[in-house]
Amino acid sequence: MRLLGVFGRQVGDWEGAMLEFSLATEKEIREELTARLRQRRLIKGITLETLAERAGMGKATLQRLETRGDCTFENFIRAVLALGMASELQDSFALKSLSIAQMERDAEHEKRMRAPRKPRPKGL
Repeated sequence: MRLLGVFGRQVGDWEGAMLEFSLATEKEIREELTARLRQRRLIKGITLETLAERAGMGKATLQRLETRGDCTFENFIRAVLALGMASELQDSFALKSLSIAQMERDAEHEKRMRAPRKPRPKGL
């Protein structure tokens, strides 16, 4: 059976065909992430009802999450945990290690910049 995701890609065919998040809208990112959750559920052979029960949410809530990307952050995390995908979130927002040279360049850019002074009118 061939399953297609939101953007027409075959389930499990994420390498080389991922949505570029830096160019995407909030809605596109939300839909992409929730489509990935749905595809993971289908690959694992878990029914909507079973996952909803494991995640502690209603079937309709999970269905909205999967089809429209309409969910709270809490419900998204619950679905991720219920699918056993918590380790995939581990490095999501971790600070990346930088070289000393890179840290120095970043610090240079962060220095407070002041606007040039306006010239004083003569005679005051």
